[in-house]
Amino acid sequence: QVIVYNEQILLIEIIYRFFFFFQAEDGIRDFCLSRGLGDVYKRQSLLRKDLELLKQLIEMIFLRMLDVDDDIDDEWSRPPEGYSQDLDTDSDYANVRFGMNTIDRLIAAINYEIMLPILSLMVQQMLQQGHDWRYKHAALMALSQVGEYVENVDFIAPIVDVVTPFLLDQHPRLRYAACHCLGQIGDDMQPKFQEKYNSKCVPPLVQLMTDAIPRVQSHACAALTNIFEGSPQDYVIPYMNEALEKAFALIKDSISIVKENAMSCISAISVSYTHLTLPTIYSVQISVVAVSLKKKKK
Repeated sequence: QVIVYNEQILLIEIIYRFFFFFQAEDGIRDFCLSRGLGDVYKRQSLLRKDLELLKQLIEMIFLRMLDVDDDIDDEWSRPPEGYSQDLDTDSDYANVRFGMNTIDRLIAAINYEIMLPILSLMVQQMLQQGHDWRYKHAALMALSQVGEYVENVDFIAPIVDVVTPFLLDQHPRLRYAACHCLGQIGDDMQPKFQEKYNSKCVPPLVQLMTDAIPRVQSHACAALTNIFEGSPQDYVIPYMNEALEKAFALIKDSISIVKENAMSCISAISVSYTHLTLPTIYSVQISVVAVSLKKKKK
């Protein structure tokens, strides 16, 4: 067992040096990292004893997640008609997706009680890298994987405190990542997440439905859909009218990706609260028709 352990240490250290001291193509890096992780999954108990190796693995995973397009072009901000918002098929998020999936597998293999403190510490370090938004983006996307494995909703409080301010960040990709993180955790931990954190998370998400960037608008709607679907009735009612009004406005004057998620948001509210939402839906439809008639008369 000592020999096997020493071989594993050597393998991970070689991969670590390869990542940080040599220039290699992305495919080669992914292959090497996947090879090292394959050994980790087979010998989980050994890695639990050496947290420094675990930190090195997570550091390499974060490194891969930094490799995203630095430009915020019109195609990202305002995707073409018919675009499907899916991280699993978005080529620009291939490295982010690789990192998220790998962190997910590590948490499952190592145990979240061991992983969470280490992950939290490294996320804090990433968030302090103020010179490059991609560090914060990687940290937020990594945190989105935690909710599935945490049973006590109180443990999520520090994550919510860290993520929520990014909903108001100046950088659109960080607002997008914050929407993704809260929406994913809200889906994984419903309804306990909603009962404890709706009052903190939902108001800024509703505000983002009118964000200047359509991609952010769309993801805010998607996050609200996840949260509303898992919310007890009393935890949706305070935000219902405003969310419905903004969603209907988006359906009227937005691109397809925004309209699709706005419809999902309306559905998440209406299916469970039909008797409460019908008056709002009716009044919004009347106002939309009235505006349309005025435009025609002109």
